[in-house]
Amino acid sequence: MTRFKHFWIILWLISSPVHAEFRHFGDWTNKEKGLYTAYNVLSYIDYTQTKTALRHPCECFKEANPLFGDYPHPDKLALTQATVSGILYYWIGSEKEDQLNNTMIWGIAVRSYVVYHNNEVGLSWQLAF
Repeated sequence: MTRFKHFWIILWLISSPVHAEFRHFGDWTNKEKGLYTAYNVLSYIDYTQTKTALRHPCECFKEANPLFGDYPHPDKLALTQATVSGILYYWIGSEKEDQLNNTMIWGIAVRSYVVYHNNEVGLSWQLAF
């Protein structure tokens, strides 16, 4: 339990809306829903590519993100993805409609580049499916 103590604290903070007018997914615009979903699909593909690469028998792949170290545990990667997704959910729900669309587009562009780069080094995006 202590290993994930910070995760539970963050989850608690983002799950208790401070704003009275918090908008949940059903109240979002179609564009917000689409951008949030696209970001999470790309995050899942990146996670699956990374997990597969780190388990490869050649041991010729390592994580490029310096925040994780060369060989992070898959649970750490999954918890990070879930935490970022939760923060984005809270952030979108706390703002006015379509307020964060440009920010989400940039996030999708970065995630798309990462998935594309992983594909270029031999980790197909099809691994996720």
